Amino acid sequence: FSKLIHEKFDHVDVLINNAGIYKFDGKIRRTNDGFEEHMGVNHLNPFLLTLLLLDLLAKSERSRIVCVASTISLLQEFNVNDLNMENFKKFGIYAPYSNSKMANILFMRELARRLGENSNINCYAICPGMVNIERAEDQAFFKRFFFNLSKCWGFLDLENGCLNTLHCTLSKSLDHESGKMYRFLDVWDIDKKLDVSLAEQLFDKSEELVGQKFQKP
Repeated sequence: FSKLIHEKFDHVDVLINNAGIYKFDGKIRRTNDGFEEHMGVNHLNPFLLTLLLLDLLAKSERSRIVCVASTISLLQEFNVNDLNMENFKKFGIYAPYSNSKMANILFMRELARRLGENSNINCYAICPGMVNIERAEDQAFFKRFFFNLSKCWGFLDLENGCLNTLHCTLSKSLDHESGKMYRFLDVWDIDKKLDVSLAEQLFDKSEELVGQKFQKP
């Protein structure tokens, strides 16, 4: 995919890392590469793609990277030395997904730091809110029931669910902000809620796992 983008375009203005999975059944699954499924799809894939496209992002007059994270990161059981959850004997059903969302937040924080204050690439993590995306089909019955019932409790439709993404993609007021987390169209101060000191360790470990080093453009 990165090769195709390089062949077709001479620069990239915006990269939105939005693709992801969630399965709240308490089971550990592996990708074909052997990674825990949520961590592989939700974090390591966009991590690698972002590194591969940094040169094109740097060629834009002002570019932005947006990672779709989640407030559910607060339910994480995060161990930077065990991203694949190989040594977890017991964990909450939300832990695999929550861990990957925490990784998204920490990734944007650390990438912004490594790019530096004078970089023309800005990095943002966002929580879109609770959005009705019709993805309850693979959940157990009571979870499907909860998801369907929750549509009546203020789940956002797709148009409103993309507002935070659009805000961080288009708002000129954010030109001089980078590495922060946003929800409700405003900065969410996560420093007191998450151990952001893990950001550098996670970045180094992610480089090791995907076999790609960060090169400042």
